[in-house]
Amino acid sequence: MRTIADGLRDEGPVEGPVEGPVEGPVEGPVEGLREAVRSLLEQRFGGVSAEWSTRILQADAARLDRWMRRVLSATSIDEALAD
Repeated sequence: MRTIADGLRDEGPVEGPVEGPVEGPVEGPVEGLREAVRSLLEQRFGGVSAEWSTRILQADAARLDRWMRRVLSATSIDEALAD
């Protein structure tokens, strides 16, 4: 089974001209996964502690992908972000 992280690695560099205005910050794929995990945790459990925020910032794409999938069935943040 391919993960989101696999797809991100396969995409490679973006080439060609960029058309139109670019608005807001440009984020890499891993940052997008971090935001998705953080958002899902906040929606499901009501908030994310400073300790968990730090772990999310330090996680690689594969771990973030696991956490994002696990948060859907977890009963706590500890269960969702277990290594």
